[in-house]
Amino acid sequence: MNLSLSNEHTTDLKSELKSFWAWWTKELATLIPALLTGANNQGKRALLVLLDREKTVFLARRNQHWEELGQFHPGSTAAEVQTIINPRKAKKRQVVARLPHASGLRRELELPLAAEQDLHQVLTHQMDTLSPYPPDEIYFDYQIRGRDIKKRTLQVEVLLAPKHVVDDAVVRLEKWGITPEILDSGELEQTGQPEYNLLPAPLTLQKNRSSLSRLNKLLLVLNLLLLGIMAGNHLFGLASAEAQLQTRMETAKLKADATLKIRARADKLKEEAAFLQNLKRETVPKIAVLDELTRILPDGTWLDRAILEENQIRLFGLSSKASTLISEIEKSSMFQDVAFQAPVVQEKRYSSERFQISADVSVTTSDDN
Repeated sequence: MNLSLSNEHTTDLKSELKSFWAWWTKELATLIPALLTGANNQGKRALLVLLDREKTVFLARRNQHWEELGQFHPGSTAAEVQTIINPRKAKKRQVVARLPHASGLRRELELPLAAEQDLHQVLTHQMDTLSPYPPDEIYFDYQIRGRDIKKRTLQVEVLLAPKHVVDDAVVRLEKWGITPEILDSGELEQTGQPEYNLLPAPLTLQKNRSSLSRLNKLLLVLNLLLLGIMAGNHLFGLASAEAQLQTRMETAKLKADATLKIRARADKLKEEAAFLQNLKRETVPKIAVLDELTRILPDGTWLDRAILEENQIRLFGLSSKASTLISEIEKSSMFQDVAFQAPVVQEKRYSSERFQISADVSVTTSDDN
């Protein structure tokens, strides 16, 4: 059992670290100053590639103005494209590729505020409900659009696109010697700064790695060390929490076992008490009835048989005064509706009369409560 828990815990930990890494790298990109990463220079020398089925348009940004470099159809060769796009110079630019708006699918979600800590993983688990494509056949990116602290909710917009559409666009550009850093989806007439990046992480990291300076690499190492420290603290916290949870579970199990034993013992005692009470209720009235009959029946009367069924008794016997038995029995408050059940028969052998009498019995004892 401990081994199973350990394996599940390791799997969850790997998933958490993977989600944390994706979130951390994304946040790190926004925290490093633009002067250190060269973002300003890239912004001034950015290359925007508008990808359409019929043509591909190249735009270059110089001093916040866009200038069209040329247009090519998808079947153009690398030599044709490189007449206006130098691959070496393209590597020094921020290359942004933009698919038509119809190539991407946008979804707006409202999630619990706590989901922000592991938002990428949360969205990954919900892809099957957000996309008409299978989750393993899409790329997606997201932006946080708002936070409602009172309702503790998070507004998120997700952009997703089929993998084959993104991969085909990347293959087309790489065939021309161009590796995009960012790929999004939108109106091709718009030349605004991209908000999303649908490229898979390995391709994005490869492009970013080529433009890192020595200072950038130092910052990356320092942040990786910080990430390692945070991951170690996280692992230590998880281990401590797991140990505490295991102790609580064992304590709770002992208490539960003790409670079950006490409950079983109580049920058994209750059952035994009920059995004795039922036995008492069945036995005491019979004794009381026989005692009462012994007291009220006149001398010269013998009972052969007495049958007590629920609240009625039948008496069989001989008496020298059978005709007076009804009145004698009715004197007792225990018997009501006393009557002969058969004619009285003379028994010459005993100089007595044989009788058969029935009566309703009402017995009340103080122990019934």
